[in-house]
Amino acid sequence: MCIKRLLSLITKYVILLLITIFLYNIWYHNTRGVIMIRINLSTILGAKRITQAELARKTGIRPATINEMYHELSERINLDHLDRICEYLNCDIADLLEYKPNKERVTGKNLIVESHGNRKEHN
Repeated sequence: MCIKRLLSLITKYVILLLITIFLYNIWYHNTRGVIMIRINLSTILGAKRITQAELARKTGIRPATINEMYHELSERINLDHLDRICEYLNCDIADLLEYKPNKERVTGKNLIVESHGNRKEHN
Protein backbone atom coordinates (compact mmCIF):
# COMPACT_ATOMS: atom_id res chain seq x y z
CA MET A 1 0.00 0.00 0.00
CA CYS A 2 2.86 2.40 0.77
CA ILE A 3 4.38 1.86 -2.67
CA LYS A 4 1.11 2.76 -4.40
CA ARG A 5 0.81 5.89 -2.30
CA LEU A 6 4.42 6.84 -3.03
CA LEU A 7 3.93 6.33 -6.78
CA SER A 8 0.76 8.43 -6.67
CA LEU A 9 2.61 11.22 -4.88
CA ILE A 10 5.53 11.08 -7.34
CA THR A 11 3.10 11.19 -10.27
CA LYS A 12 1.42 14.29 -8.85
CA TYR A 13 4.77 16.03 -8.41
CA VAL A 14 5.88 15.15 -11.94
CA ILE A 15 2.63 16.52 -13.37
CA LEU A 16 3.03 19.70 -11.32
CA LEU A 17 6.62 20.06 -12.55
CA LEU A 18 5.56 19.63 -16.19
CA ILE A 19 2.80 22.22 -15.81
CA THR A 20 5.30 24.64 -14.24
CA ILE A 21 7.77 24.15 -17.11
CA PHE A 22 4.99 24.63 -19.66
CA LEU A 23 3.79 27.86 -18.04
CA TYR A 24 7.35 29.16 -17.74
CA ASN A 25 7.91 28.55 -21.47
CA ILE A 26 4.74 30.45 -22.34
CA TRP A 27 5.76 33.35 -20.09
CA TYR A 28 9.32 33.38 -21.44
CA HIS A 29 8.28 33.49 -25.08
CA ASN A 30 5.62 36.16 -24.45
CA THR A 31 8.02 38.46 -22.61
CA ARG A 32 10.83 37.88 -25.07
CA GLY A 33 8.88 39.32 -27.98
CA VAL A 34 8.96 38.30 -31.60
CA ILE A 35 12.41 38.37 -33.12
CA MET A 36 12.35 38.28 -36.86
CA ILE A 37 15.80 36.85 -37.44
CA ARG A 38 15.21 33.20 -38.30
CA ILE A 39 17.85 30.54 -37.71
CA ASN A 40 17.55 27.85 -40.39
CA LEU A 41 19.84 25.34 -38.67
CA SER A 42 17.12 22.70 -38.27
CA THR A 43 16.27 22.87 -41.99
CA ILE A 44 19.91 22.61 -43.07
CA LEU A 45 20.70 19.75 -40.69
CA GLY A 46 17.60 17.88 -41.84
CA ALA A 47 18.48 18.31 -45.52
CA LYS A 48 22.05 17.10 -44.92
CA ARG A 49 20.97 14.32 -42.53
CA ILE A 50 23.27 15.59 -39.77
CA THR A 51 22.32 15.32 -36.11
CA GLN A 52 22.74 18.05 -33.54
CA ALA A 53 25.14 15.78 -31.66
CA GLU A 54 27.31 15.26 -34.73
CA LEU A 55 27.41 19.01 -35.41
CA ALA A 56 28.41 19.66 -31.80
CA ARG A 57 31.21 17.05 -31.96
CA LYS A 58 32.58 18.24 -35.30
CA THR A 59 32.51 21.96 -34.45
CA GLY A 60 33.44 21.83 -30.76
CA ILE A 61 30.31 23.82 -29.86
CA ARG A 62 28.41 22.79 -26.74
CA PRO A 63 25.38 20.57 -27.55
CA ALA A 64 23.15 22.91 -25.51
CA THR A 65 24.21 25.84 -27.70
CA ILE A 66 23.49 23.86 -30.88
CA ASN A 67 20.10 22.89 -29.44
CA GLU A 68 19.20 26.51 -28.68
CA MET A 69 20.09 27.51 -32.24
CA TYR A 70 18.27 24.49 -33.68
CA HIS A 71 15.06 25.45 -31.86
CA GLU A 72 15.57 29.20 -32.52
CA LEU A 73 15.82 30.05 -28.82
CA SER A 74 19.15 31.87 -29.04
CA GLU A 75 19.11 35.56 -28.22
CA ARG A 76 22.77 36.02 -29.14
CA ILE A 77 25.00 34.04 -31.46
CA ASN A 78 28.76 33.88 -31.17
CA LEU A 79 30.45 34.84 -34.47
CA ASP A 80 33.03 32.07 -33.99
CA HIS A 81 30.17 29.57 -33.71
CA LEU A 82 28.64 30.88 -36.93
CA ASP A 83 32.02 30.52 -38.63
CA ARG A 84 32.46 26.92 -37.42
CA ILE A 85 28.91 25.90 -38.37
CA CYS A 86 29.14 27.45 -41.85
CA GLU A 87 32.54 25.82 -42.41
CA TYR A 88 31.37 22.37 -41.36
CA LEU A 89 28.04 22.55 -43.22
CA ASN A 90 29.71 24.15 -46.24
CA CYS A 91 27.05 26.85 -46.35
CA ASP A 92 26.87 30.62 -46.45
CA ILE A 93 25.77 32.69 -43.46
CA ALA A 94 22.75 33.80 -45.52
CA ASP A 95 21.68 30.15 -45.69
CA LEU A 96 21.85 29.91 -41.90
CA LEU A 97 20.27 33.25 -40.92
CA GLU A 98 17.26 34.90 -42.53
CA TYR A 99 15.73 38.31 -41.90
CA LYS A 100 11.95 38.63 -41.92
CA PRO A 101 10.62 42.19 -41.47
CA ASN A 102 8.59 42.83 -38.31
CA LYS A 103 4.85 43.34 -38.79
CA GLU A 104 5.08 46.25 -36.36
CA ARG A 105 8.14 48.48 -36.52
CA VAL A 106 10.27 48.52 -33.37
CA THR A 107 12.66 51.31 -34.34
CA GLY A 108 12.40 55.05 -34.93
CA LYS A 109 9.20 56.51 -33.49
CA ASN A 110 8.18 53.04 -32.32
CA LEU A 111 11.43 52.29 -30.47
CA ILE A 112 10.91 49.67 -27.82
CA VAL A 113 12.36 50.77 -24.50
CA GLU A 114 13.88 47.85 -22.65
CA SER A 115 12.95 47.35 -18.99
CA HIS A 116 16.60 47.86 -17.97
CA GLY A 117 16.42 51.36 -19.45
CA ASN A 118 19.50 51.16 -21.69
CA ARG A 119 17.58 52.26 -24.75
CA LYS A 120 15.92 55.64 -24.81
CA GLU A 121 12.77 56.48 -26.67
CA HIS A 122 13.29 58.98 -29.48
CA ASN A 123 10.80 61.84 -29.74
